[in-house]
Amino acid sequence: MFVAGFIGEPPMNFFEASLKSSDGRVVIETSSFKLELPQDLSNLLQPHVGREVVAGIRPGELRISKYGRGFSKRDIVLEAKTVVNEPMGDRQYVIVDINGTNMKGVADIREPNKYW
Repeated sequence: MFVAGFIGEPPMNFFEASLKSSDGRVVIETSSFKLELPQDLSNLLQPHVGREVVAGIRPGELRISKYGRGFSKRDIVLEAKTVVNEPMGDRQYVIVDINGTNMKGVADIREPNKYW
């Protein structure tokens, strides 16, 4: 976790969370949002349900969609409000607010259909 916090630009998003179970799937629950994990990840984490964890999401894995749906079956969709949109040459940094928690993302502006 220490290395992931400073390697990469922008740095990784970390959240204090707990692992819960819902309908046979593992859910990562934070104070602001819940992430229901795909079945393969749920199977791996099932023995750890009930534990407090620190979850991390890489900014490059965050995709922004104005359509309210994912880009693939594995995508986890959260509703968020864009707080900051900062062009950085061929990339764009985005900070979104998810119920009071900020999350950083990065988008390659040469591939707008992948993100918007």
